This record gives sequence, structure tokens and C-alpha cells, in this order.
Amino acid sequence: MSRSHDSEARPTKRTRLSDNGLAPSTQSHSTPANSSSSPSSAVSTSNLQRHPEIWFDDGNIVLVAEKTAFRIYRGLLVAQSTVFSDMFASSTSSPHETFDGSTPSTSPQVENKLSPTKEEPLRTFDEVSAVIRLAHKYHIPQVQHQALSFLREHHFTHSFPAFSHPLAPPGAGGAEIAIAPVHAIGAVNLARLTDTPSMLPLALYRCAYLGAGALLDGWTRADGTVERLSDADLRLCLAARVALANERFFLVSRVLDATPSARCPKRGRCHTNLLHMLTRAMREREVVRAEEEEAEADPDSGGGVLRDWGLLIEKFRDGKALCGSCVEELGRRAVNERKRVWNRLPEVLGIKVEVGDWEECSVVETNPRSLDSDSDE
Repeated sequence: MSRSHDSEARPTKRTRLSDNGLAPSTQSHSTPANSSSSPSSAVSTSNLQRHPEIWFDDGNIVLVAEKTAFRIYRGLLVAQSTVFSDMFASSTSSPHETFDGSTPSTSPQVENKLSPTKEEPLRTFDEVSAVIRLAHKYHIPQVQHQALSFLREHHFTHSFPAFSHPLAPPGAGGAEIAIAPVHAIGAVNLARLTDTPSMLPLALYRCAYLGAGALLDGWTRADGTVERLSDADLRLCLAARVALANERFFLVSRVLDATPSARCPKRGRCHTNLLHMLTRAMREREVVRAEEEEAEADPDSGGGVLRDWGLLIEKFRDGKALCGSCVEELGRRAVNERKRVWNRLPEVLGIKVEVGDWEECSVVETNPRSLDSDSDE
């Protein structure tokens, strides 16, 4: 680690990088601890501590974040980041170089960025978010793409099959990361920052189902920074609440239509019981209570119109008998209606997506009259 210099005049020319939060120095030089800059803008080496893992003895550059120093290889930074490449090409060799004018990045963020290929995979939204923001800031597209893929693969995907078939949870051998509902706010902001429109529909959809307090309070990162939606995105979410409620009403009415399956052997009984289920489901309090019970039984079930309606359908049955054919028919209807909503989600949310940014899925229409009769089960 470099040593503090005695008090001396600052050079007339300093290399600066606005809003970066990192302070590089050569391995054999230091930044003056008693520089004329304000304490918040100059890099002091008096209290720096080496990072226990990211400190290579033969490294030729030191990055400083708050009180943590990372010794790495200048060539690797230049090869991966156009920002670092330009910075080193234009910088002076003065031992007094300092990068100030902004709050330093937190050491966890720097560690995530410097070790994106560690054996231990990213497991939290905070980690992924930090990597994406730093990779975007320093123009490291391959790292940004890799980190975004963690979010696009499932939680904020543009593919209905990926959305409806969750990956294995964290700790179970899968690649999924831990996501809380409020993280949708961060996902919207990341999609805007990186110009990744394929993430927006599902991220805004999840935001629309946040409580008013959570939506306004925002999401607090691990470093204490609070992220909130832009005013424009907040208006989209508030307007989407009404639109999504209407979609749910139409979905339930179509899924629980009182028409029995064509294979139903006891159409009169199933018609009566289906009508009973539809009546129950149309009462808002019944739907809300059933959703709350489902959330308590399965906290990861999610919510909203795109949910898997299997458990709710059982709640609405309320012990009423249905033949096996009608039960299967309800399942087919639920999948089809979820797909219809999925295909229309950008329109429902009031956003436009280009071809390829949102993957529409085919809706398979069943033809009950072509099915053979079935016995009661």
C-alpha cells in the first residue's frame, strides 16, 4: 500500500472523472492525506485497509473506495472498460493524482464489480443491481449483459414460459436470485438506465401491485441509497392499477364461465356448481380473502392477474363437486386467459414495446365438442 506524503503543493493539473466514485493511484505512489481539497473529495491513504481477497501483490494499480483499497491489474481494466482505457490514456503520471467531486462508491459495490466471475454466484438483488450500475457507468458491456441476464431470465422476463415456470429457489442449486416485491422499483430504474425495454412490462406490473406506501417510499439499497420511480413511471403504475383490476374481473368471469366441459357426464350438476363458483369469485371480498390465504400458504406465489389461479379456483369451489373433465377445463381456461393478459400487458400498462422486446405466446383454443364423453370422477 502507498504511504502518505508530507504536506506539499497540489500539482496544477489533476486528472478528473466526474461522478465515478473511484480513486486510482499507482502502486508506488499515494494521494496526499493533507491535500487542500475538502475531506470528502480528496483520497486519504492514512486509514485505508487492503481488501482481503482483491489485493494482488503484482498488481499495478490501486482502486480506493471509502476505506478499502483494491490492488488489481491496469491492463485488465483497460481491456474491459472504455472509460478506464480513456482515463489512463489521458492521465498524467504525477504521484498526486486524485479523482474527486463525487461521493466514493461503497466497497461492496466495487467488490462486486471487480469479481463478477467469483465461484460464489450473485444471489441478491442488491448485488446484481450494484454490478449493473457500475458496469454501465464504466462501460463494461459484457459484465452488464451478464448481470442483466440474472433478472431477465425469470423475474423480469419477456417470456411467458419463463415467467410461469419458476427456476429453483436460491440455495436449491438453481440460478434464481432472491427478489422482494419492492425490488421491482429498482428493476424499472435499471431497465431505464440500461435501455432494456424487455424488462419494463413485468417490472412495472409488479410495481403496480405494491402498496401505495411501498410505492412512494421506494426501495432502500444495501448502502442506504433510496430509489424511487420517476414521476412518469409512478403515473403509469397508478393508472395500471385500475386497468389490471378490470383484466382480473374479465379473466375470472371467463375462467369460471358456467358452461361445463363438453365431456361432462353430469352437466346439470356441474353447471350449478360452476355458477356458484363464479358468484363467489365476483364478490371482491371473497377474491381478496382467497388471495391473502394463498399468500400465507405460499409467500412466493406472487399476486395479480398473471398469477397461477389453481389454488384460488379450489378456494372458489368451496367443496362443490365437479367432474374431472370440468376441473381440467378450468385449468385450460386459466392458462389461456393468463396468456391473453400477458400478450396485452404492455398495452394495459400504457407502454410501447418494439417487436422482439415482448414475446407473445399462442393461445390454444379448445374445441369441447370434439372431445369424447367422459365418465364422472
